[in-house]
Amino acid sequence: MALRSKDLEQPARASMAQQKILDMLLDEGVVVNELLKTLYTNIANFDEIKDLREGLKEVNELKRKVEEIKRRILDYISRTAPALLYKEEWLRLTSKMTSIVDKIVGIMYRLEQVHNNKGSVPKDVLSQITELAEGVLEVFDNFRRALNLTLTNVENALGHCQRAEASEKRVDELYRRANFKVLEAKLEPREMILVREIAEMLEEIADTVEYATDDLSIILLNLI
Repeated sequence: MALRSKDLEQPARASMAQQKILDMLLDEGVVVNELLKTLYTNIANFDEIKDLREGLKEVNELKRKVEEIKRRILDYISRTAPALLYKEEWLRLTSKMTSIVDKIVGIMYRLEQVHNNKGSVPKDVLSQITELAEGVLEVFDNFRRALNLTLTNVENALGHCQRAEASEKRVDELYRRANFKVLEAKLEPREMILVREIAEMLEEIADTVEYATDDLSIILLNLI
């Protein structure tokens, strides 16, 4: 039987356990989003920042918050596992969140290395990396919107999943452009390696968000 639009718009049937896990994942998503915004700000304002230690301190504090939420999620799942649907998907979602955070921290340390070495990043290269970071934010924003609608509006949640996938394809293109721009730039070998790694890790974050979107889509399709 074909699904009707009004069927998809109905609040999804979910257990209290699923709602509890979703609430914790949403909390995790808020912190990850804050981390991505902090990263974007540090990249966009790289030339004006005098010291990246404050930025590093902030991302490490936020990382601890994400890790604490993940511990709570794992503890809750371990206690409710027998009655929990989509256990593997929920576990993969929180694991991907922490994977994103690890990459954000890694990028920040690379930015600090370039900054401490007084490495000069050409404005056109910095502009490309900034645009790439902005694209990553867009991918995660769509994923987070989908997550927020998971148990209230399946149709709209799936729509945001599709938009996240489209945004990730745009990030792939931005990454290719940024990579070529770095190769063309007159950078010292050390700086070139670091900047290329930063671009690569940003693209990997977008990939990870897309994989998380796939996990979420499995849950959504089963909640219809």
